[in-house]
Amino acid sequence: MNPDNILIKAENLHKTYRNATGGAERRVLAQLDLVIRKKEKVAIMGPSGSGKTTLLNLIGTLDIPDSGMIRFEGRSLSDLDTGQVLAFRNRTAGFVFQFHHLLPQCTLLENVLLPSIPNKGDRSAANHRAEDLLQFMGIWDQRHNKPAELSGGECQRAAVARALINQPKILLADEPTGSLDEENASLLMELLMGINEEMGVSLIVATHSPAIARRMDTVYRIEDGKLVHVTDME
Repeated sequence: MNPDNILIKAENLHKTYRNATGGAERRVLAQLDLVIRKKEKVAIMGPSGSGKTTLLNLIGTLDIPDSGMIRFEGRSLSDLDTGQVLAFRNRTAGFVFQFHHLLPQCTLLENVLLPSIPNKGDRSAANHRAEDLLQFMGIWDQRHNKPAELSGGECQRAAVARALINQPKILLADEPTGSLDEENASLLMELLMGINEEMGVSLIVATHSPAIARRMDTVYRIEDGKLVHVTDME
């Protein structure tokens, strides 16, 4: 594999959650290795509690491994200072969760723009990008509505637009269709495919859904804390 094409390389990751007294409670990841290429679409499968969310959180610096290393474009994430970690979460990695977590007091447009506020730069450029994203997501006409006035599918599409406002290189999606009906889930996946193809954003999706996994370039299943490459999704 061309090293210049590697976006993320995780090596020998271990993660154990501990109880209130500090004792080991549950091992989630053990000796886990992973390589993500630029513009690749990857599915992470496994039952609830297997470590899918934990792995996404480690890649996105929302959590840290007990041991092991994650490199992003060759640089260890553990070498980043606090300010660099915050910048990585804000600009380099985009996050989409099962529930949209939009601020109820803000319009869709305001919610999408929120991550751009800390960045120094042309505000008009951020506004134009937000408008483009809302149009891409098919919710331009709802831009002045607040979340309570919209469907769950519309809110989740706004959450994806929010995750993309700072032009991240990778989108980490944790069960992004889990709260949606079949029609809205299908629409959201089409949009995620378009984001990967048209914007060149690498995509990691944690999912229970074989239908979603079949849309990905590479599929892994977490078993006993390690990743197993799945070659047959039939």
